[in-house]
Amino acid sequence: MASPQPGILAPLSPVARFLYFDLLPDTDPRKALRALAKRRIDDGLVIGIGSPLAMTLGSAPPGLRPFPAMSGPGFTIPSTQCALLGWLRGEDR
Repeated sequence: MASPQPGILAPLSPVARFLYFDLLPDTDPRKALRALAKRRIDDGLVIGIGSPLAMTLGSAPPGLRPFPAMSGPGFTIPSTQCALLGWLRGEDR
């Protein structure tokens, strides 16, 4: 991708959903990725490829690593690794 997806830099939307997808054992994700690539990506949809998918495809960029869990006084952020993330942005539910 030569430029960022439009939704990454767009102002925050009033409503959003996050969809997390994992890889099934002994499956090839390429067919699903080809179908996804045919979809129009605009500011209402952001697609993120996680390290499990990038590593499965053998195309992980240098330095890619799993996101670490974090915690501090009054907060905890779990490490939620997924293969593919869909961020659906919109004006209503």
